[in-house]
Amino acid sequence: MNECIFDYAPTVNLLQELLGNGSYLHNSFQKALRLWVILRSLYGDIASEQTVSLDKSFSVKAWSKQFFTDTQDYHCDRDKATPIHHDPDCPCAKTVTDWLFDPYYDIDPQQWKSEFAKECAIADPQQVEQILLYGSSSKTTPLIEGRLFVVTGRTLQNDFESLVKNGWLKEVSGQEGKRGKEYQKVTAFPELFSLEEPDAIAPSNFITIEEIVSLAESLGQEINGVQRFFLDVEYIVPRQLSDRIEDLQQQLKTCWEKADIPLIQINYTSARLFDTQLDLIVYPVCIRYHQRAPYLYAYGQAPYENLSPSDITPLDWYDYRLDRIESITTLLWSDRQIPIALKQKRDRGTLPTIDDVNGEIGRALGFDFFRPKQTMLLRFNQYFHGNYIERTERTALFKTISYDDAERLLKNASANTPEQNEKLLKILRSRPPKDVYCRVEYHVGDRAVIMRLRAWGQQVEVLSPWDLRQQMQEDISKLWRMYEQ
Repeated sequence: MNECIFDYAPTVNLLQELLGNGSYLHNSFQKALRLWVILRSLYGDIASEQTVSLDKSFSVKAWSKQFFTDTQDYHCDRDKATPIHHDPDCPCAKTVTDWLFDPYYDIDPQQWKSEFAKECAIADPQQVEQILLYGSSSKTTPLIEGRLFVVTGRTLQNDFESLVKNGWLKEVSGQEGKRGKEYQKVTAFPELFSLEEPDAIAPSNFITIEEIVSLAESLGQEINGVQRFFLDVEYIVPRQLSDRIEDLQQQLKTCWEKADIPLIQINYTSARLFDTQLDLIVYPVCIRYHQRAPYLYAYGQAPYENLSPSDITPLDWYDYRLDRIESITTLLWSDRQIPIALKQKRDRGTLPTIDDVNGEIGRALGFDFFRPKQTMLLRFNQYFHGNYIERTERTALFKTISYDDAERLLKNASANTPEQNEKLLKILRSRPPKDVYCRVEYHVGDRAVIMRLRAWGQQVEVLSPWDLRQQMQEDISKLWRMYEQ
């Protein structure tokens, strides 16, 4: 099961949604921002200094002890606020604007304030400044020193209750001998409408159809009798298969033109299973071109070992390379060989959609979005990063972190054993702090990830996870031995 990661920027729309129905952002802005910080601490990346490490069930008091400093004297009293500035390193010392305009999210303050004014129908820009200072348009006194977490334990308890109400946490029975409410993290986040159309996090070699059409319309015709625009696309599908590919595409188009899209049975030659031929029943969703070939993204029976078409066959997403599909047969929904789980999805109106694919593609490095995600720590030299990562679309995936955060990530990397983390920490401490360190989400086992890292060669080093670093090391060693002779 993929672990939920809360790494969303505090946009105006997101903060409004965190409040839930019946609350207005301009009246409860301080609470909305606190909820965002709490979620970031609970579900954030392990490299963040604000991310806490809690037991499966935890109380607000347990969270406070992890999140704040000097909790016994300043943050455990249920009814008393903490007005004094007791520790500059405690999160309670950070102001509203410190949290809101954290450089990590690269939010333009003026643009954010403009969007806030528009959302809350505020005509006077000064009123926005007042809300940031006071925490709400209804308050008459500003926040103490502008700090967000100068609040009572009772207020924090109410915040956690709001997160339960809106589906971000679940309340559980406290353990015997413990007092107070206890909570657990959820395995799936509630739906966020503000994220339904996110800014595209495109793979590094991705170009949209709209961009291609725009280029072709602008430069596709000869200029003064000379062709100036050329599009070179590496395409590995043999030309002798082009007729069959066209037939398959036409069959899929015919399926998608129907109001009730049918299931199909494909005869597929699986490279994963050493060219074994399989008959698989799937629900076709879309075709995407990547890795030099067109792929059919479909949901249903996937080419796993010991697969047999039965009602208990696990269903999953898979991307099928078109030239490896030998044939397509359209099935009626009444066909008895169709897995019951697929029929149930149709009956419930929950069949997969294009949004399911587009919503996940590009959120992590690789194209197999159905594979589990994991966090990778990379080291780049400054020159390469400045030319090939920085100021490009790749920055959406390759998030720069400080040397200290890189060390913190390795101390807490759950994908490695404690012993492996210690070895990786020693390696990190031998590397120059001036180099660029990036945290990257990637799909485990996706060949495109390995191919990308190999292509960058000595310009990038995998510091974590251990298994991926070992794989890179073994591959490079085999290559070296081949050329050494």
